[in-house]
Amino acid sequence: MLASRWLQFVFGCFLSISAPELAFAQNITLDTPNSSLTPEQFARLMSTTNRSGAGVLVEPTYPGGSGYRTLVLPDIDYTYNNRFFINMEDGAGAYLYNDGTLSFSTSAFVRLGRDQTNSPKILGLGNIAEAPQGRFAGEYDVGWIDLKGSFAHDFSGSYGNTFQAKVGTALPLTNQFVVLPGVTTSLGDHNYMQSWYGVSAFQSLATGKPFFTTHAGIESVGTTVDALYRFAPNLALVGRGTVNYLVANVARSPVIERRVQTTVGLGLSYLFK
Repeated sequence: MLASRWLQFVFGCFLSISAPELAFAQNITLDTPNSSLTPEQFARLMSTTNRSGAGVLVEPTYPGGSGYRTLVLPDIDYTYNNRFFINMEDGAGAYLYNDGTLSFSTSAFVRLGRDQTNSPKILGLGNIAEAPQGRFAGEYDVGWIDLKGSFAHDFSGSYGNTFQAKVGTALPLTNQFVVLPGVTTSLGDHNYMQSWYGVSAFQSLATGKPFFTTHAGIESVGTTVDALYRFAPNLALVGRGTVNYLVANVARSPVIERRVQTTVGLGLSYLFK
């Protein structure tokens, strides 16, 4: 049964890539009942649908921490005229090029900071401020696979640079439920790594914590799963789960309490074109 469903999905994706006029022969809109959609048509519809709502995100208090914080955040994924966008992954920005398969974009975002009172491991090391970011991203999406790379520079906080790569796909499980799993890796330059995971000589003398220096390289590898369940024509539950594993030089840092970092989120959104 699972193999059969997988073959149907692959065949549906092939049709949508090689002959989109066949996959969308009928005029499918948000008013189309779920019962009239195939899982592949539903996934395609959701990929071109905007949404706006709110949700709750539970994440580690800082990278490497064992505590958690709860954030109430908007859930926005909006694109205007195939040119301008705002979403919770890349922030607000514009496409420099976008043909529906290959895209390049630039955007502004904010990296949350770190409060030294969150753990004895980082007490005395000082806070890390929230950082406005400039981002540049490239994405190649052919439906059955999505390749994305994004570069970010922090204009505060660490004043560092980071790069994230992601390989994902879309798996429509039913005609109203789709999941988007992916694997990711994050890299940082020396400024970023030292700010978040290092202990300088001055910090070591002031706190008694062991001196630790980092270098540029891989910060983490992980997996992420996004999900969307449409239970009404214009309403959907959205969810996200991520698991990241801190690796290499980062893993030996004295500020690390837990190498496995998990994040979960759940939201309610209004769907619109």
